[in-house]
Amino acid sequence: MTRGVNRNEEKARREREVFLAFAEAAGLALVGESLRSREPPEPDLLCEIQGRGIVAFELVELIDQDFRERLASMGRFDRELRAYPEKIAPSLRAALLAKYRNAAVGVTFKLLPLRDLVTAIPELIRWLLEDVPADANAMEVALPGNLRLLLERVAIRRPMPEFDIGNRQRQFWRPNV
Repeated sequence: MTRGVNRNEEKARREREVFLAFAEAAGLALVGESLRSREPPEPDLLCEIQGRGIVAFELVELIDQDFRERLASMGRFDRELRAYPEKIAPSLRAALLAKYRNAAVGVTFKLLPLRDLVTAIPELIRWLLEDVPADANAMEVALPGNLRLLLERVAIRRPMPEFDIGNRQRQFWRPNV
């Protein structure tokens, strides 16, 4: 199967799961196993409800606009942070990659405008290169005052973890070696 098919199947499964919770909370009595996912442009779900007959449902997700903007900002900051090493002199990039080859550097940033966060990246990289000990391995490395204004914390994990589950605001920069 292709990834698109798996993604569509997962979406349909999730829609049925959400709808069944809604139906239970609303006291809707579904007839047997009548709940079926539908393909666009049809409504998302079709089922039979006791005493009402066959009913179609179109599911929507409401997301707070501020939350949506924060998510988008986080993604843009992540891309800027990961792309920054390509913008610096090759000798600095080589030094950065050598120093953090076996580390994951986690950056938890404050919820500020993206332009403010992006201005911190050059100073963050300079600080990592010049001020942070080469063997640093801590969940929270003490930030200098200028970076503390924009960033919550920086974590350096050695050896690099296989995966991280945590705060969505944390961006892990992993050197490309």
